[in-house]
Amino acid sequence: FPIWDGNILVYNSVDNSNTNIRGKIPIQVKGTTVKKFSEGTRKYQVRINDLEGYLGEGGAIYFFVKIINPRNSRIYYASLFPLVIDDLLSRKKEGQKTISAEFKLLNESDIKHIESICHEFLFHRERQFSTIKHRIPMEEMENLQKLSFTVFAPREHLYKHILENELVLYGQRENESMDLPISKIKTKSIIRSMDLKVSINSKEYFENYKVEKSEEENIIILGENIRVNLENGKLNYKIKGNFITRFKEVKFMKDLLQARHFYIGEYKVEGVTLTRGEEKTIKNYYEYLMEIKNILNFFNVKEDLEMDSLSEDDYFRMKVLIDIILYNKEIKSKSLESGIMHFNMANINILVIVLVDEDKIINVYDYFDSIERTKCNIVSDDGEIIGEGCICTELKANDIIRASNLNLEKLESSIKRIPLIEAYAYQVNFLVLELIKSFDIKNDLIDCLYTAFNLCEWLEEFDNNSAIYKINKLQTIKRIRKLNEEEKERLMIMREDFKEDIPILCGVSILLENKTDFEYYFRKMDEEEQKEFKEFPIYKLLEEF
Repeated sequence: FPIWDGNILVYNSVDNSNTNIRGKIPIQVKGTTVKKFSEGTRKYQVRINDLEGYLGEGGAIYFFVKIINPRNSRIYYASLFPLVIDDLLSRKKEGQKTISAEFKLLNESDIKHIESICHEFLFHRERQFSTIKHRIPMEEMENLQKLSFTVFAPREHLYKHILENELVLYGQRENESMDLPISKIKTKSIIRSMDLKVSINSKEYFENYKVEKSEEENIIILGENIRVNLENGKLNYKIKGNFITRFKEVKFMKDLLQARHFYIGEYKVEGVTLTRGEEKTIKNYYEYLMEIKNILNFFNVKEDLEMDSLSEDDYFRMKVLIDIILYNKEIKSKSLESGIMHFNMANINILVIVLVDEDKIINVYDYFDSIERTKCNIVSDDGEIIGEGCICTELKANDIIRASNLNLEKLESSIKRIPLIEAYAYQVNFLVLELIKSFDIKNDLIDCLYTAFNLCEWLEEFDNNSAIYKINKLQTIKRIRKLNEEEKERLMIMREDFKEDIPILCGVSILLENKTDFEYYFRKMDEEEQKEFKEFPIYKLLEEF
């Protein structure tokens, strides 16, 4: 092709035999005289016809020589493999003859650098020559099963090369084995994780740290949001993340302000600086986080508070709890009434008992701490008090799954402290059903099943002849494991003992996984009875067979 001025032969090693040739790179050379040299990269016009010709043959390396005199010249180059040419041609307009391409200064004295340019060109030409027409759009990156890039640089200059040069990104679609070109990308920074502990006065704060290297600066990252500039010692902290992250980082910052140093492994880091305003902000914010921690501990909340999601209303509710519980402040409300409430704050939902006195002063108590202290009577239909009850038997599955302060041990002990009578046993059994429903809605609440099982056994001790208590116990077991032969035999005996009780026979059929029998008995119910039966958690077990 006349558009080429020659070729570069690239060998696999120092052996220059024909059998050792890795590839041949077409080259184009242009030149011009100048009065002085320009630094860095430069842009030159390349003919579009030439680019289209290069693309048909897999690309070329284009050299542009600036000459002041025969002894004083500089060479610039552009590695025009298929993806680069495709990007350039995508910018052309109708009738356009030339297009601007970026050329880099060639270090003529560095043979290794020149070799890496050639090897990189061949690497990308081989992978792009037949695939450039199928390159993957950037918009598809999130859906790819694999992303990759290759760096051509000596190990000692690896990070410098990555930061100073664009990398070619390849991707692999799902269920495909071929890497397709995507685009050239510029690396903003490189982050490495380092397995050395971060401590102050022998107290460990972080198990590891990160080093972020960019063209402008070197940064140490502690936790997720603490950034220390190694060159000037300036510390930057961005208040961000969940409560546990914030508390750990702010605690470190507070202790750092006092010690004025920290350790990475055995290496002591000093000279870290903050403004007085920043120091005051850290101290005040630590005190605020301590208040939140005390509130979460007061309500026995183990879940991490997603503070990035807190709304203004959430912060207000948190302040109300802090004022009332930690500082015994008198907060009044004209509209609030006594009762059971959910305090929502981002992902946290605290179940509380609110009591409003005659002066409209609000008192807030942890629901599960207050169960035993809250008197509850069971009243008959005609208004007569027939016994003592427990307020937690009124809980619904929605209350249980939402409560971040759920305490099943206190719930169970509070229920069992009251002697069973028939009316109370009836209420406890309904709570058992709600506990089972809670597990069905949220499968990580396995402890709800164990609590339901314990309550069923307690109910059986009260009335060993109740088929309902036995079936409810067995359906909790079935959600934990398969029924054993003894348990199945009990169900078959129950089927004989309760021949006329259609709901019991339906329940037994489900537990024995006998769909034919279930459908037979279920058809014997009227429409209203069927609708009621479907609301029971045992009906969900039908999905298993």
